[in-house]
Formats: sequence, C-alpha cells, structure tokens
Amino acid sequence: MIAEPGKTMELKFNGKIKTAKLPVQNQPADQAVLRMPTLMGVESACKQELTALGFEAAQIAVSDASVTLTVPWEKMPAAVAALNLNLRTAERVLLHLVDFNVQNFADFIAAVDAVPFEKYLDPGYFIDIVGYSRDSKLSSVPALQRLLKKAVIKRLQNYSPAAATCNVNGIWEENRNLGSDRLQFSLVRDKFSLDLDTSGEALYKRSYRPLNHPAPIRETLAAAILYFAHFLPNCENHREVLLDPVCGSGTFLIEAALLLTHTAPGLKRAFRAEKMRLVGEAVFLQARREAESRSYLYSPPVAQQPLYNLLFGADIDKRALKSAQENAQRAGVSAYINWTCADLTAYAPGGIMPFPQVQAAERVLVLANPPYGERLGDEVQVARLHKAFKQLLFQKTEAFAAAAPAPERRQHNYYELKKKYRFSIITHCADLEKQLSCKANKRRKLYNGMLPCTLYQYF
Repeated sequence: MIAEPGKTMELKFNGKIKTAKLPVQNQPADQAVLRMPTLMGVESACKQELTALGFEAAQIAVSDASVTLTVPWEKMPAAVAALNLNLRTAERVLLHLVDFNVQNFADFIAAVDAVPFEKYLDPGYFIDIVGYSRDSKLSSVPALQRLLKKAVIKRLQNYSPAAATCNVNGIWEENRNLGSDRLQFSLVRDKFSLDLDTSGEALYKRSYRPLNHPAPIRETLAAAILYFAHFLPNCENHREVLLDPVCGSGTFLIEAALLLTHTAPGLKRAFRAEKMRLVGEAVFLQARREAESRSYLYSPPVAQQPLYNLLFGADIDKRALKSAQENAQRAGVSAYINWTCADLTAYAPGGIMPFPQVQAAERVLVLANPPYGERLGDEVQVARLHKAFKQLLFQKTEAFAAAAPAPERRQHNYYELKKKYRFSIITHCADLEKQLSCKANKRRKLYNGMLPCTLYQYF
C-alpha cells in the first residue's frame, strides 16, 4: 500500500511500534519548484536574471541565500536546462521535492516514506545523499542520511517500474557507472527540506579557470557585482569601458566579456540533469542551440557594434596575468580583453591610466577585488592600495577648506570621485571609506567565500 500524505501509519522503530502522521503535500503535483541557492546578498541579481530569461514575477520567490521558480511540471525539463546553462549568479539548480516540520525520527521516517522517489530518481543510478542539520532536535546528519537512503531504496523496491531488474535478491543495485542522483537536504529549526540536484558540479565552475590562483573571487559573485554595477547597459549604451587594475586571475573581466557577448556561462560544461530521465540530453541540446544563437561568439550578428577596447585588466604579478590570459582563452573571450603588467601604486600618483584607451575614454567603470589583508597581503599593503585608488580616482571637493585644522579635515567627507569614473570595490576592510576620505554612494553586504565583505559603490 502506498503511503498517503495526511494519514497516520504504524512504524516499527527501535523495536517499538509507533504511530506517525504523514505530512500533507505542500505543492501541487502539476507544478515544479526549482530552487537556486545563491551567495548571501546575491539574491536580487539572480531574480533579475530569471526575469531577463522571460519568467514572470509571480513565478519567482526570494529568501535568504535562495531564489525559487515555480513552473508547470511539463515545462520543468526545459526550465532546468535553460537555468543551468544561462544563470550567472546561482550556485546550483535544485528540483524541490518536499519539506515538512519534524521533531522525532518516527515522524521523519513516515514523512520520507511518503515521497514518490520512483517519480524522480533513475533506476540503477547511485543514490548520493548530502545535507546538514542546524538548530534542530534531530541533529545527527549520518543518522538522517542513513534513514533517508533506507526510505528511498524501500520506496524504489516497492514502486519503481524497474524493480524487477534492479532489485536482485532483495537488494537494490546501484551502479555509479550508469550515473548518480544526488539528494540534498537541510534541517533548520526542525524544518526538513529535500531537493534533487540537477547541476552536478556547482555552477560557479564554468570550466575556464583551474583552482590554482590564491584567493580568487568566485565567478558567481563576480557576475553579481557586474549586475550591481550596471556594467552591461552602460557599456552597450554609453561605450563605458571597464578597468580592473588588480585583476588577478581575470574573473571580473572574463565574466564581463561573457556578458558583453551574450554568451551563456554554462556552454562549455556538462550537467547532471543531461543524464537524468526527468530531463535528458535532447532538452539540453535544444537549450544549447538557443543559447548559441544568442551568443556573439557562436553566432556573430550581421551589424555588430565593435566590442573591442572596452575591457582592460592590469596586475603587478606577471604569473597571475599569464593565468588570466589563459583563463580568457579557455573561455573563448581573449580577443575582447586587453592586458598589461602594471603596478597600481606606481602609476596612481600621476593619475595616468595603464592603457591610453582608458585614459582617453569619456566614461570608465573601475572594478576591483584587491587583497583584504586576510588571505593575501597585509594591512600595510592593503592601505597602500587604497591610497593608490584615492590618488587615481578621487579629488578634493570644492568645499575642502585648505585652512581648516588637520583633525577637522579628517572628520569630513572632503574627497569626491572624478567625474568620468564609477568605482566599485569589494573588500573586508572596514576602514575603506576613511582611507579614501569619501563615503560610498551605496554599500552592499556580501560574502567572498566565508569572509563577510562590503561592496562599496561610488558614482
């Protein structure tokens, strides 16, 4: 008998018979809920991307570090393919299965026994279960993993159409060579949530950057900062150039080039859902064709506005610069980015940009993720870089009184951004505004890895 949500059932747990109530299903069977985890602070950028892909505001919901999209079940495969290929700021695309409140293991077993795993999982695939528990009565993650996998296999043994071939002598056979289905759970303040991963590798792994550069900025965070800085509309409509004077491995510039050429970030990698029965290769093939038709790299427009001499990257480290160039080549955007080896602290005092094109440009967006003094550099080096940014991009205000006593000057916002520039910098340093002698127009709390940071925007 199939367990029906909302009814009670008897379970044998730890040698005792217990009565447990099955949770009522919390989403219609004809609807699919896709959940996109994000870095904290990036949610609005992800929502903006979903809207740009054609989804309605009523379909989208935002919560802390997560954005959800509701679509008709029959449109779920196409949505999964489109989101995995095109989203720049999400960490994964998950198919939401169920959530419920639970405070004991008997109710947990009853609840997961009622989930129709045979509808979602692939026969014979290895079942991988990951998750965490926080501030909940059921705190043992290994116990939750073990009980969940037992419930999944029991369900498949009883109801899977492939039970006759996969269930050998009462043992459900799993084969990693066929593929794997990854279930991802969270249990937070006694609320259990379960999702099926459709991405495989996290979406920030675009395939263009090996993890060999110290303290790189994550690709999804770099893309979000480009959205927050309004890079694309200003570049396309006003020919505003982008300069990263401490470019490191080039992530800001490569993500900017992918945006500028309307190239989906996932075109050069594979996804778990391509091998899943629920989605499949054919849907991804169609989504790839559509993405390629929009990309200037794959389908150059007949009358394309020149996109060269808009992106510029400099760094004092020759090895980092070489790595950035190699990353850009792997991403297919090397022709769109100009590079040079230059020391910001050397050219900033003269106010001379390391590229003549940037010096001559009418509008310039300067984007930077300098060392914070945590993993790279020290506080003295960080302060030197901030001083260089001040010398290069800022000037004294007309209201600055030269005769005012020095202590009084330090208390005032007496520097301002030079007119041709916009400046966005992400840093862990709490004294940035004081060191620049200028308050930011806008601040956003973000996380770079596990490090709390602030994006300071000047315009």
